[in-house]
Amino acid sequence: VYRPVIIAVCGSGKFETGLSLMKEAVSKGEKMDTISMNSIINACSKSSTHWTMCFKLYQDMVTHGPVPDDITYRTILKCLANVGQWEKAVRFLNDMWKLNSAFSKPDTRAYSVVMIACANARPAKWDKAIELHNEMKERGIEPSAHSLSAVITACSRAKKLTPVLSLLN
Repeated sequence: VYRPVIIAVCGSGKFETGLSLMKEAVSKGEKMDTISMNSIINACSKSSTHWTMCFKLYQDMVTHGPVPDDITYRTILKCLANVGQWEKAVRFLNDMWKLNSAFSKPDTRAYSVVMIACANARPAKWDKAIELHNEMKERGIEPSAHSLSAVITACSRAKKLTPVLSLLN
């Protein structure tokens, strides 16, 4: 009964209301599902002042359920990228590999988000973006136009054109 309401209020950006509804539902014995939790995490990730709540909700999912899915992981990465936490995004991406879950395996979208975080860092972390690009290829993940664009943006912002040219090879 709570799921559609949580999704609706979080979709309108009211994560505090979503959190309140979640607590109310849980207090009444209702279990949260992954979609509801992802809705709350996504709404929370858009707040530059409440981004740490994303991790608390994620940790609650890991500890008590429901099981995080690929959307959960990408949302956490986007949250970190949006608030300029490129180092935490890199660590979280690495942690995703260690979890050994079908849902936690990084894909080109996950790598792209982290490379965008590197491009948006001040100064741009062009070398880390290239490292991630190479790691992605070594792990058998095909680069996309989006991931290449993220690397090129990082290099461009750092005024490092030679590495960009090497990507063409």
